[in-house]
Amino acid sequence: MKSILDSKAGKGNGSKKFLWVLGTIVALAVVIIAYNQLTQSTVQTELQDTPAGCSDSTGVLTVNDRSASDYGTTPGSPTLTCGVDGGKVLTSVTSGTTTFAIGSDLNCLVSIGDYIDEAFSFKMPCGGKQLDAPLWYSTSDNPSLTWYNDDGNAMTHAAAGATTTNQTDLTAGETFTLELKVQGTAGESSGDGIIVIEFQAQSASNITTATLGGKTPISVPSIANTLNAASKVLAFEVPAVQEGNVVKLPFQVQLAASSDLSGGVNTTWYTKQKFINDDKTIGFGVQDSDGTANYENLISSAFYINVAD
Repeated sequence: MKSILDSKAGKGNGSKKFLWVLGTIVALAVVIIAYNQLTQSTVQTELQDTPAGCSDSTGVLTVNDRSASDYGTTPGSPTLTCGVDGGKVLTSVTSGTTTFAIGSDLNCLVSIGDYIDEAFSFKMPCGGKQLDAPLWYSTSDNPSLTWYNDDGNAMTHAAAGATTTNQTDLTAGETFTLELKVQGTAGESSGDGIIVIEFQAQSASNITTATLGGKTPISVPSIANTLNAASKVLAFEVPAVQEGNVVKLPFQVQLAASSDLSGGVNTTWYTKQKFINDDKTIGFGVQDSDGTANYENLISSAFYINVAD
């Protein structure tokens, strides 16, 4: 009796081993199939934007320019210029017609008057490229600039000694704080700006430090048209104001010890944008590498600091 039971037990263990081996084989087969499918899918994905993965070797570039604002004016037909695979930005493009090799890396400038020119980078896919190109409308009077004196009153836009609202007389060595209000326009953007502030003649040594919105000055662009000899000239970067928003920036000025300040102060806003630089790459700012102006808007403002009685 014992030998018969032992025999049956042995057969049971053999069946379990068989099932375990079969299950392992099935599991391995599933893993191999899944791996092959994943590999095939990855290869197809890698090839889809290359000539090997497309029925066509080239694709058409179509640029769909639009207002970046829900309330903005729709652009007209922009000028389109592209660089290919890191090359110089020289290729003139006709939207819906010009073709590029599938898989090529494109860097394109979209440019049109009264809009802030923008650049877009992408790879030419199978079937061509429908480029969504939002542009900010920015008319020549955007933004509006208003200076407030240290009493909180809006000053008259004039560098001459007006009888209306000016900055009251300063004390020698004083630190005074004015305020610049940057007013946007609905459906537009001011764009990132550089504002240049020039004090009266012979004022270069009268001011030790100055900040605008807590930021220190940057280098004055060479395109800045200074008006006075030996004047103190400062330049500051100002972030874009979009739509009808308002930004108020404190302008804090520290006079040198025993130094006073009076007379007209001229200020000029330059709107930054993308442009094709002298080396045919895409630059950003208000002037290119040799100092040629490339800003979108130029807006002048001024105020007057009263002379001591």
